[in-house]
Amino acid sequence: MEEYFKRTELLLGKNGMEKLYHSKVAVFGIGGVGSFATEALARSGIGHLTLIDGDVVNETNINRQLIATTETIGKYKTDVMKKEYNKSMLMQ
Repeated sequence: MEEYFKRTELLLGKNGMEKLYHSKVAVFGIGGVGSFATEALARSGIGHLTLIDGDVVNETNINRQLIATTETIGKYKTDVMKKEYNKSMLMQ
């Protein structure tokens, strides 16, 4: 298990972490709520996330979406999210 999951492993145990790692979760919409949900799932140790959102980041997203910055305007939200979180997880 990755070093950054050690605290979660203390709470859930090794078997719990294995279950999370082998779990598959789909998130529909990576906007105001979905971006926070995706971050929480990625930080928890979920092994496979499927992100569904055909939208791009725009200026009006900056005040409420984690992935929205001046550098990400015009980029697909799913592409931005994939680059930001847990590299050991399969995110599509």
